[in-house]
Amino acid sequence: MTQILFVSNKNLFRSPLAAVILVSKLRDLGLDDLVMVDSAGLTIGESDEKVFRTTILGTKLRKIASKKGYVLGDRRTRRVTQSDFKRFEYILAMNWEDLSAIRKSCPKKYWCKLHLIMRFAPNSINATVGMPQMDNLKSIEAVFKSIEDACRGLTEMIRLRSSKVA
Repeated sequence: MTQILFVSNKNLFRSPLAAVILVSKLRDLGLDDLVMVDSAGLTIGESDEKVFRTTILGTKLRKIASKKGYVLGDRRTRRVTQSDFKRFEYILAMNWEDLSAIRKSCPKKYWCKLHLIMRFAPNSINATVGMPQMDNLKSIEAVFKSIEDACRGLTEMIRLRSSKVA
C-alpha cells in the first residue's frame, strides 16, 4: 500500500485540501484502497483550527470545495512526527519553506521521500503551492487548481503502478 503525507505549515488549508482531493480522485477510479493519505503540519497552535473554522478563508474554502464536489468534513490538525518519516513513502511539501523545515527534522536516510507536491503536476509551471490570500477568491481558486493538477499526476502514477502489479 502506498502511503502519502501532505505537509504544510499549519495543516489548515493546503495539506488537508490536497488529502481530500487525492482521496476523491482515487475513489473515482476505484484505487482508494491502494493508498493511505494523510496530512500534517509543521507548527500548529491549539487555537489555530478553531480560529480557521470561523475565518473568511475557512468559509470560502468549504464553499469552493463543495462546489467542486469535495467534502472536507470534520478533521483534526496534527503535527508531523518522527514516525511519519519511516511510515510514509511520499512526504509532499507545499512550498520550499515547508520542504526545508521538514528536512531539518527528517533523518537523512528518509530524505528521498521528501518532495514538493508540484513535482507531480503535469500541467503547471509552478514549483510550489502558495498561501492563499484570505480576501481573494481568485487566490483561493488558484490554490485549488494547483493542488488538483498535482493530485491528477499522483493519481496517474498510482494508476500506472497498480496496473503493473495486477
